[in-house]
Amino acid sequence: MKYAIVILTINPNIYIFKFLEKLKRPNYDLYISIDNNNYQLPNYNNNIINIIKYENDKPLKSGYCSTFYNEDNRVISRDKALFYFCEINKNYDYVWLIEDDVLIPNINTIYNIDVKYPEGDLLSKGNIKASNEEDLNSWHWNKIKNDIHLNLPWYSSMICVIRVSKFLLDKISIYAKTNNRLFMDEALFNTIAMHYKLNIINPEELKYITFSDTFDIETINENNLYHPIKDLSIHTKIHDKFYIDHFTNNTKPSYLYIIILIIIFLLIVGFFIIIINNKY
Repeated sequence: MKYAIVILTINPNIYIFKFLEKLKRPNYDLYISIDNNNYQLPNYNNNIINIIKYENDKPLKSGYCSTFYNEDNRVISRDKALFYFCEINKNYDYVWLIEDDVLIPNINTIYNIDVKYPEGDLLSKGNIKASNEEDLNSWHWNKIKNDIHLNLPWYSSMICVIRVSKFLLDKISIYAKTNNRLFMDEALFNTIAMHYKLNIINPEELKYITFSDTFDIETINENNLYHPIKDLSIHTKIHDKFYIDHFTNNTKPSYLYIIILIIIFLLIVGFFIIIINNKY
């Protein structure tokens, strides 16, 4: 399987570049999709990190626009990423789309989720169904219902972090070409996936993807993803807590590993003591 991890951002902080580098694995490619076309790229490792940064008219002309709530024809970083992976580079089995205020506690968090859920056309926080007039009077449906050119039922979820399969990307491409636009992101992915009877999974690791919750740093679990945590200094504290080691791509050494090192050290010391005793 081939994966892409994409950070969606307006103006990426340099720390995002530094942390993203640490997620590199042989079958994972790393991307930053940038909202602000005037953003000046810092010095970064362009052998590891790829940049998605288009003038707005390019995705717009292909129908990749309007995923931002209630703003027709606006192109944001999510639209740019969808344009890239739907039209330019279709080589990935799965694409992670992650907003920059999502906390990834550990360099292994995404990888471990992929191992646990090897299949699924959409990994998302939820999958809330709207199938009748009463449902459409809730949430944002009344404001976006004219944008959705698919039959009921429709579905929604928080999508601050999702994983999308190549099959779902293909269906999104069909919708963009047919309608010359997309629709609100929190309805887009789930509705299209369900319309085409694709497989949606709601992993427990996404249960802390919320609109406005606050989190106690001491209770952060490295297996889960968290939203929103906008203060990047908190990200750094959490990463330090879980001891990110980008040279070994591992977390803190286990006690067994430490014991083995101690035994090896004692054996070496014992060997030299025997040599010295034999010599004298």
